[in-house]
Amino acid sequence: MLEMIDHSYVIVEFFCWEDVLFHGMPKYQTLEESDLILSLGRCVDVYFPSRKRSRISAPFVFTEQLFKKQQTTIDVLPDECLFEILRRVSGGEERSSCASVSKRWLMLLSTIHRNEQKKAQDFDKSGGSLRRCLKGKKATDIRLAAIGVGSGNRGGLGELAIIGNNSSKVTDLGLMTVARGCPSLTSLTLWNLSSIKDEGVTEIAKECHLLEKVEISQCPAISNKSLLAIANNCPNLTSLSIESCSNIGNEGLQAIGKSCPNLKSISIKKCPLVGDQGVVSLMTSASSSLMKLKLQGLTISDMSLAVIGHYGLALTDLGLSDLNPVTEKGFWVMGSGQGLQKLKSIVIANCNGVTDLGLEALGRGCPNLKQISVQKLAFLSDKGIVAFAKVAPSVETVFLEECHSVTQVGVFGLLVNCGNLKTLSLTKCLGIQDLPMSVPSGVSSCNSLKSLSICKCLGFGNFSLALIGRLCHNLQEIELTGLHKITDSGLNSLIKDCESGLTKIDLSGCVNLTDKIVSEISMVHGGSLEVLNLDGCRSITDASVVTVAQNCLTLKELNVSKSAITDFSVAALACAEQLNLQVLSILGCQVSNKSLPFLKKLGETLTGLNIMQCRGVSSLLLVCIRLQMVMGTSSGELGGFVDLDMSEQAQEAFNQLKQALVSAQVLTLPNFEQPFIIECDASCKGIGAVLMQHKRPISFFSKDSSCTLIRKASNSCYNKELGYDFEIHYKPGRTDRTADALSRQAEYGTFNTLCSGPVCLQGAQVIEEAQAGSDHSKIDAQLLQ
Repeated sequence: MLEMIDHSYVIVEFFCWEDVLFHGMPKYQTLEESDLILSLGRCVDVYFPSRKRSRISAPFVFTEQLFKKQQTTIDVLPDECLFEILRRVSGGEERSSCASVSKRWLMLLSTIHRNEQKKAQDFDKSGGSLRRCLKGKKATDIRLAAIGVGSGNRGGLGELAIIGNNSSKVTDLGLMTVARGCPSLTSLTLWNLSSIKDEGVTEIAKECHLLEKVEISQCPAISNKSLLAIANNCPNLTSLSIESCSNIGNEGLQAIGKSCPNLKSISIKKCPLVGDQGVVSLMTSASSSLMKLKLQGLTISDMSLAVIGHYGLALTDLGLSDLNPVTEKGFWVMGSGQGLQKLKSIVIANCNGVTDLGLEALGRGCPNLKQISVQKLAFLSDKGIVAFAKVAPSVETVFLEECHSVTQVGVFGLLVNCGNLKTLSLTKCLGIQDLPMSVPSGVSSCNSLKSLSICKCLGFGNFSLALIGRLCHNLQEIELTGLHKITDSGLNSLIKDCESGLTKIDLSGCVNLTDKIVSEISMVHGGSLEVLNLDGCRSITDASVVTVAQNCLTLKELNVSKSAITDFSVAALACAEQLNLQVLSILGCQVSNKSLPFLKKLGETLTGLNIMQCRGVSSLLLVCIRLQMVMGTSSGELGGFVDLDMSEQAQEAFNQLKQALVSAQVLTLPNFEQPFIIECDASCKGIGAVLMQHKRPISFFSKDSSCTLIRKASNSCYNKELGYDFEIHYKPGRTDRTADALSRQAEYGTFNTLCSGPVCLQGAQVIEEAQAGSDHSKIDAQLLQ
């Protein structure tokens, strides 16, 4: 199918098929067999099999003789002779053509070094422009070899990511082929590849001197030897990330720090051999350039944190997680080192050494700190929170998660003492209890706070909300989720004091709220409210939606999922004169087919609609809604839905529409100057693919894959990477109904009756006339029927 595109840009959406594309010379010897081949030129054949069951009248039998390969004279030559021939091939297109002959030629070409080529192709010294990401079983040495050979003539490979699993077959051989063919590589990512060792990474480092970003995760066979090679050959390295690599230790980090003067970001996670020596050497060597540092799950002591506090002169972002050996002394010394003057963001998670004293020292030693996030700190109390707020007046964002020793007093002290606080987030802080508390006279308000988020703090209730309402008058965004203790009265005391107007309110999971508070919200903040989330508020009824439709004229998103609304709410939203709703979610609500005419009217502005788990809506109409959304305009309009009660005339028209959808020729003409999209899928019975442009099909492909002879005759799809520029996007199989249906023709015996004629012949006629430039009037007339 790729052959018909004539080297245009292609976007390929792979599902799970592999050796299914055919290339080059004719594969059939009889007239009946050759009818399935459409010639597009001197060197191009297109294969358009439309189904797994043949429709041709003559018998179509696969034989061993049909697929028997004819051995050519050149295949008799040994590898040494072929090597000498292939290294004299110049030009990217010529090398790609040679690599498409066979896997043997491909692998030989991938072993030829640039110095061994007679006329080596120049590459961009500023880095390549192509990006490749190989996942799972798609990550193989053959595919890497194809990338290495075929990417040079299309701008060069700039970024390569290999994400493996238990079925991945990538070895050092594949990385070596990339190293020889892609000297313009600037970014390398290796995830979960147990078969990759130092040899492959070392070869990458020796050949790809432009490397700037390296990310290695869950590669246990990679050791310090790889980091030494990167340090000695890649002086432009700016970012290094290492995670769960059990053989990487201090020696490699020392080399990186000494030899990479441009290093700006480094992340080290769960590497048991990394200790104080590696961190200290790294910080002392790269103190003037290192801006981002993340350490997680390392066996380091207070010494490392002391060095960070003294030598982190350029640090702007710091992350420390799961550092159990570090004590209170380490955090205190780091904050007192006076070296973190430029630090703007810090994240501390699950570090038992963080106490009130250490947090106060950090606040005092980081005068430009803007954002702090503390998670799972068992020994941090109200005293530390208040002391930090007093010595860090520049802080604008505070995140507290699972800090169970922090109570209502700590939150109150944070609001009072942080004059520039703009965002406050509390998540699962179970120490907060809802106790009555008065605001002392003379206490300044926190008018700078714009966003408040309180999630799953089970003790948070009405008294706490009232306290925040007295202090924070300029709130614009409120997120209160999973708070079972708050009621209408408590929330009312908060929203009444918000003078600037709320734009976003999220009350999901607050089961004790009723229509009364929604009415109050719509009356007070209806002129500014844009997002309202009432998901899981079981006491919310149609009355709330009616008030929202009448007063919230700027509302764009409304979520009333799992509430008590009915069809009346949908009708109220549709009849609102000035409402401009864009996203509506009524998941799990008691709506029925009666709502569909009103959804039709809402479809003029809706870009998102969620009506899942609405048992009152029939399955047939849900399918129609999905079909209408797929066939809607590019602006996202839903278009019209079918009416609930169909007359005989309407039912007849609907049946004619269904028949037209499954019988009319809907293939469009290709535009060879625009990108193509190939959607592919496979089943246990066969494979299917659709060639498209602008969401319109050009040709269909369906093939029974149960015959081993066909699989033997198929050329590898890896060869197609050598002659085309394309991107691979993964989509879940359930989202690709067309290709999935084509792949399952053998399972659904009636599928062939959906087409008025062989689809492959329709595609052949369209492509043939397009290539010949003939009059399209005949086809156009059929398309417009």
